[in-house]
Amino acid sequence: MDCDANIVGEMKPGMIISDTLKPVVYEKNEDGSLKIIQKAVVIVSSK
Repeated sequence: MDCDANIVGEMKPGMIISDTLKPVVYEKNEDGSLKIIQKAVVIVSSK
């Protein structure tokens, strides 16, 4: 998983990311694969 979420209100079906506090940051390794350097921090709310 590449993000951590804070849920606003009750957990319901159809939740969406409503705000991004920190973006996900990847680093490309020498072999071309991607490594997560920073997980995204997001706020999730119902539609």
